[in-house]
Amino acid sequence: GSAGGQLVHFIGRLTAPLMCWFIAHGYTHTSDVRRYIQRLIIFAVISHFPYVIYFGFRWYANTSVIFTLLLGLIAIHFCSKYRNKTLQLLFILFCCILAYNSDWSYIAVLWIVFFYRFRSNLKAQLIAFISIGLAFYALPQFILSEFSDVYVFGFLLAVPFILLYSGRRGKKSALTKWSFYIFYPLHLIILSVLKYIVFE
Repeated sequence: GSAGGQLVHFIGRLTAPLMCWFIAHGYTHTSDVRRYIQRLIIFAVISHFPYVIYFGFRWYANTSVIFTLLLGLIAIHFCSKYRNKTLQLLFILFCCILAYNSDWSYIAVLWIVFFYRFRSNLKAQLIAFISIGLAFYALPQFILSEFSDVYVFGFLLAVPFILLYSGRRGKKSALTKWSFYIFYPLHLIILSVLKYIVFE
């Protein structure tokens, strides 16, 4: 695509990695995992139809990144409860399969799992994040696009933001809590309105 389009998509690659980071660290700080999972289920449902409408998918064929984040959260919750490594690997694989047709697919599930697994080791988190992003997302897509989709490396924009994280829980407020959930479906609804009413 055009240089402008590449730049917009490049910057857009920042969002999903940070969402994965928030999920993994949110899990370590939450006081009620069940309610955390319930909120993601609700917003996965709310986000589904704006997502498929905007991108033109069949309603049953794909779904939004919120569903992927939900699966990542469920995966790390399972791993924190069951210490058997074989069970953990099988369950993570199961979550990756379920996430396959959702936005960011199994990549986001793996990011969440490794952000949580190495939660006390920032260097290991970054190595895992970059390795997964390059191996399963950026390099394959870059090669398949015949080296034209440079924007796929935009996921690396998350690195400086991750480095700024202090490890402490931020100030808790209703605004910060709900803005994370509301922004995603809201921006899809706005984009859908612009696409189907303004531009057509």
